[in-house]
Amino acid sequence: HTYQTGYANLGNGQPAKLFSSWDKQTVDTHFKWMKENNIDTAALQRFGGHVKRDPIDTKSMNGVADNVRAAAEAHDRKFYIMWDISGWTNFSTELIEDYDNNIKRLVSSKAYAHQNGKPVVCIWGLGVSGRPNDTVGATALIAHLKKEGLYIAGGVGRQWRTDTTAFKDVYTKLDMLQPWAVGRMRNIKEAEDYKKTLEADHSLLTQHKIDFQPVLFPGFTWANWQDKAVRNQIPREHGDFMWRQFVNVRELDIPSCYVAMFDEYDEGTAIAKAAENKSMAPTEWFSRHREIQGLNEVLDENSGDPEAKEETQEVQTLDTEVDDRDRDETKGPEEMSGPEEGGESGVGEEVDREDSVDCEPIASTSRSGAKSVSNDRPFVCFWPNCGKRFTRKDHINRHKLYVHLNEKRFQCDYKGCGQRFVMNTDLNLHKRVHSGEKPFVCDVMDCDKRFAQKSNLNKHINAVHLKLKLFVCDEDNCGKKFNENASLIRHKRIHTGEKPYVCDHKDCGKRFTDPSHYRRHERKHLTNK
Repeated sequence: HTYQTGYANLGNGQPAKLFSSWDKQTVDTHFKWMKENNIDTAALQRFGGHVKRDPIDTKSMNGVADNVRAAAEAHDRKFYIMWDISGWTNFSTELIEDYDNNIKRLVSSKAYAHQNGKPVVCIWGLGVSGRPNDTVGATALIAHLKKEGLYIAGGVGRQWRTDTTAFKDVYTKLDMLQPWAVGRMRNIKEAEDYKKTLEADHSLLTQHKIDFQPVLFPGFTWANWQDKAVRNQIPREHGDFMWRQFVNVRELDIPSCYVAMFDEYDEGTAIAKAAENKSMAPTEWFSRHREIQGLNEVLDENSGDPEAKEETQEVQTLDTEVDDRDRDETKGPEEMSGPEEGGESGVGEEVDREDSVDCEPIASTSRSGAKSVSNDRPFVCFWPNCGKRFTRKDHINRHKLYVHLNEKRFQCDYKGCGQRFVMNTDLNLHKRVHSGEKPFVCDVMDCDKRFAQKSNLNKHINAVHLKLKLFVCDEDNCGKKFNENASLIRHKRIHTGEKPYVCDHKDCGKRFTDPSHYRRHERKHLTNK
């Protein structure tokens, strides 16, 4: 089932329509395709953010699970639940609540996957870079689920075999390991060489009597998600790339494998049916995510389905969860104490990805094709000479705190620092500069670079891996490009000579174009006291 949009026609002239994976028809079609292509089982992904939202969201998520159950039963396929613990701090207790309240009812289905006579569940993210590091909680969780009579699979990091952390003991508690492999090989030769890794994994797990299910993937690209991103970052090679991975599995006599992903179109890993060529794709391909949120209104109006709301829940996917904020990695974490210039967020990781854009009013496309700003950003700052608009009330409140009030009540007590912040959350983030804590790890293409803040990780991915430079200086004979609008704003001061940051220490008055230069200068005064 598809829904008409206000977007321009496809390249072949056909009307541009959207489908939703919330719809029962879509889920049924996916399982029909699975049967036609001899795919046995689908893992239904379930995030902590979905589990712990308000009751309406939980009801919607459970509605998707019911659709999956019905489709699997109708097409003689299997399914199981896969909890993704990315960003899920209290996963060890909240996951148990979710199982008891929402998932336990599903395992009685004739279509629910079993292994060794037990219902299968998977916990994805154990020991994976940037995911929760609670090994005690993970061990207790696995023990609890086993008491429930469940077979526990674990989506683990590629380094699991050489892991020296406490996770090495967690892995031994699992019934099956699924080491993540997306991005670990980039061409057919590397896929062939990856057989050695599979062989070593299989051998060690066999010794410990733990099942092994390798992860395979067809290819990869950010280009379906990010404008200007490189197309075919990991080419499919007409199917030969994934075929080589299948050959590895067969030659090692491994009985099953996990294909990532079924319908993850935005990361270019989908194996479900898609457009055959460019003429079948939308001509207005890269619209901001929030510009299609009007789809909820279309669903309410056309489908009469109260479950068909919020964002899409994918079947048979593992989402690497990378934000698409257009920021670069040009400055250190100590320079993230306040909001980005020209941006509305105070602390990047607290803001939804669709809202991480300039806070000036901008036009968006409604489902009628009309342009509007008031509906898209209904919260207006009425501070004198401001008038900026925001998508959410908490964003406008943060804007007022940082931009207009700028009352820095929270001070760093680290010796020789004394830097002050508007919010305590900013102070806590800043303290990582002194402690050296860098909990956010880039897992794109075996990068492994670490960051103190998630926003800096996102900027790194955009700048280094996606190479996005969407903000261009329009000054005569310049044309320099930047990854973020804040960098462009700072750059333009070179042309204008503007120096808005003034040192207010007695007998100083020195001016700066960049807030980071001002802060470094301010620390000199504090040190010399």
